[in-house]
Amino acid sequence: MELTLFVDHQCNLRCTYCYTGRKFTRAMSREVLEKALRLALASPDPHLDIALFGGEPLLHFDLIREADEIVTRAMAGRSHPLTVRWLLNTNATLLTDEVLDWLMPPRVTNVFVSLDGPRDVHDRCRLDNAGRGSYDRVLEGISKLRARKLPFRVLAVVGTKSASDVGRVLAELIGLGAEQVHLSANYRDDWD
Repeated sequence: MELTLFVDHQCNLRCTYCYTGRKFTRAMSREVLEKALRLALASPDPHLDIALFGGEPLLHFDLIREADEIVTRAMAGRSHPLTVRWLLNTNATLLTDEVLDWLMPPRVTNVFVSLDGPRDVHDRCRLDNAGRGSYDRVLEGISKLRARKLPFRVLAVVGTKSASDVGRVLAELIGLGAEQVHLSANYRDDWD
């Protein structure tokens, strides 16, 4: 079973192709968080994936910690076994030591990092709210994951402006040591 927690609509980046539109703060309430987790944990399924999504879910790491505490308490009282895997979708710019500690085993996690390729490709669209590219900060986050030997996957959006760069994009992303590289088309672009 998979439960997706849309932690907040807010993001610290302003990617030009973001499909969720104008950013605003709407963090998931603790009440909704608890209800969603309790429903998922009531399932007889022996496996639960909890996807952390947003905007940028790490803007509210306190909610993620709370979700983990709810799951830990519920698992202690369960009569049948359950394996839980946490799926973190992030731009990797907010990976602090506290977050990295949380991602470490024995907790089972999959980290999905948004990176569109080399600096010139990535920084065309993945900007912060001051209009600056985010490539260097994303690479810094990936370096932190690698230093901790935490596996990660890379998600890249390919649009009409970067389609001719797909070879360079793949070469860059494969060279980062990711477990997998996923390319996703920007369907809102005007493809011909």
